[in-house]
Amino acid sequence: MNSGYEQPSVGSNENPLNFDHQVWEQQVKFDLSELYDNATDPAAILLQTMSTAEFRAKVTDQMAEPVREFLRSEKFKDSDDFANRVFMVAKPILAMIKITHSDEVKEAGRELFTSEDVNRAAAITLDTGAKIVFVVGNVGSGKTTFSRELAAKLGYKNLDVDKWFQIYRHEEKKEAENLAELLRFIQRKKEPPYVINHADLLRQNLIDQADMIVYLNPKISEQLKTREVRSKTGAEGEWQSVSVEDYEKIAAENQNELDELNGELKYSNPQSGTAIYVF
Repeated sequence: MNSGYEQPSVGSNENPLNFDHQVWEQQVKFDLSELYDNATDPAAILLQTMSTAEFRAKVTDQMAEPVREFLRSEKFKDSDDFANRVFMVAKPILAMIKITHSDEVKEAGRELFTSEDVNRAAAITLDTGAKIVFVVGNVGSGKTTFSRELAAKLGYKNLDVDKWFQIYRHEEKKEAENLAELLRFIQRKKEPPYVINHADLLRQNLIDQADMIVYLNPKISEQLKTREVRSKTGAEGEWQSVSVEDYEKIAAENQNELDELNGELKYSNPQSGTAIYVF
């Protein structure tokens, strides 16, 4: 592997801003906009979510039924219209189920990725002409938020693999058998350029099409802080299937996979654990 890379400038330890309610609203609307852009029938995806046992355990039918009726009857002209109107109608429910959890990484004092990491990733993407950018790392490393911020800077599509399981289930009328099948489905539906993220893309050897990889490997203690926040807020997701004892093992496996790819290391921030490779 080539050893030449850029170090972040001295004092570049700026972390993302604190989470607040306004940020939460923006993130939920962003998620809804992405759903509209990616799914053939986004309202049906939300209705499907509202039919699950997990949802029904948190929200009464009396609260949910007006939202269901709204989703069944309304038409939407674009992603902004969908996001704004659904949020307005469903806001109390969205707050109850905490539909968006990506910004627990925005707490003050977290040693996760920095603003400079995102800026350098954007600059390297443009310099190299990378059209397919994979953001990888263990659960709780900040992949979702990093991907969203990077895609916004580049004007690329942001593809969060976890959110595509529901789209696949609705459109294919079955569960995806594995991550590779889901990834093929996504790539059939979405043309580059895009930023895509998932915890297991490296360990399952699914990154052969990447032009660039952003590897997020913050301190294990920081990843466990994210796990603690998700546990306290009742967030559900892939993190629940990963035991605390496996965090160091997963980090080692990810690094081994990266080393075998023989990509060119273009940037590394030892403080945040962010590294960028191009191919």
